[in-house]
This record gives sequence, structure tokens and C-alpha cells, in this order.
Amino acid sequence: MPFEFAAGMTLPGHFRPETVRRVVDYGHELAQLLGFEVVGEVFDADADAIRDAMELVYGGDELEEPEPDRARASRLDVVDERIRQIAEIADRCILRATGARWESPLLPEGYEVYPNRLIGFYAKCGKGCGPVYFAFARYPREAALIEPSSAHEWSAFADPNEHGAYRVSEAHFVQCHLRHVWLFRLVKKRFPFLRLCVRDDGEFWKNEDVDLLLSKVQVYAVFLNLVADNLRENGCEVVVLGEEVTPHQ
Repeated sequence: MPFEFAAGMTLPGHFRPETVRRVVDYGHELAQLLGFEVVGEVFDADADAIRDAMELVYGGDELEEPEPDRARASRLDVVDERIRQIAEIADRCILRATGARWESPLLPEGYEVYPNRLIGFYAKCGKGCGPVYFAFARYPREAALIEPSSAHEWSAFADPNEHGAYRVSEAHFVQCHLRHVWLFRLVKKRFPFLRLCVRDDGEFWKNEDVDLLLSKVQVYAVFLNLVADNLRENGCEVVVLGEEVTPHQ
């Protein structure tokens, strides 16, 4: 029983990077005007920049053994925040072969394709919310062997986790949810050619009903509480909406 707000955006693959950048710049300006707590710099990363960022943040293929936490922390101390954000978004954008029926049978399971261009920014709405990855990825032609449409479009997917915002307060949750909704709604209004698909389990996107939004998330909170009680009975330490950490006694 998930509770989710997610937005998928696509632009035709023949659009020039300058056009994509206009969409991203407008979204970046809106995130600042809407009061997002964190709004990173806009980046435009090519294949080499993406590869370099991934190696800096996650380590290169030459690491035969898991890197000790202290060594990784020391290495990341010198990594620019913008590089971290590019690597984090690129990692989410990797296409992996899973053996799905639409994939090419020539690909071994687990085969990966990285984007060769990323244009976007990293943002976070407020306390308790997950990041918004407002970034369009373009893939090389081989990506079509995994996801047929991926090589012919610019694609972006954002699913900011709002569960922690409800733990702060109902008012804070509503403010964060509305900021997420209006970010994508206003971008779509400015650029009608943007293809936008939204999932809003609070149904605010469709109805603009705050009472309905709260009733939906309250039901979800009750469900999580029931699950948490069951986990505590089995000795697990759990955090649920509206509560602090409560170890099992």
C-alpha cells in the first residue's frame, strides 16, 4: 500500500540540448520561487563528465574489494557537491537488463547502459522530504536494446519521498506536497510540448482537495503503524509517521 507522488517527464529526442536547458532553467527558477530548501546548480554533463563523477563518488572498476568507510569518507571530502549530485542522479538513470520480454535476447542479464548526457538540477523541498531529481537523461542507441523508447527521447523521473514530511507536521506535509505539485504543473503550463505523467496517491493533482490529501496520508499512516507494531513484536526497531524511534523492549 504505497503512498507516492511521482512525475515522469519526456521530451522528443530530436530536441536540441539548448531547448532542454530552457525547460530545466525554468524548473530551477520555480524551485527557488516556491521555497525549496535546497536547490543545486544547473548542470549539463556529457558522457565523460558523468563517468568521471561516478568514479569519484562510487569508486572505479579498479576497486577489487569493498572500500573501507573511512577511506571512502576521506575521498568524498574533496568531491564537489555538484559532482555528488551528478553521480547520484546518473546512478538512478542507469538502464539495466533484467530479462524482460521487450529486451533484446542478445543482452546478458545485468548489462548496463549509462546516459551520455544529463541536463538538470538536484533539489529538496524541505525537512523530511527526499530529493527531487529534475534532470533529463539522453541515452546512446544501444539503450534501445533494454528500453526501446529510451534512445529516442530525453527522459526524467522524480519521486520525492514525502513520508518524513508528515512526521514533522500535517501543515509541513501539505506545504511540501503543494510545492512538488506546483513545480511540475507550472513547468507543464510553460512548456505544453513537455510530456508529463504524474502519480499522486493523495489525489491533489487531480482534485486540489487538501482535506482529501490529508485523509489519504492519514490512512497510510495508520497502515504503517499496524505494520510497525507487527515488526516490533518481532524485535525490530521502527520509525513510523508521527513517531520517534521506539526500540522494542
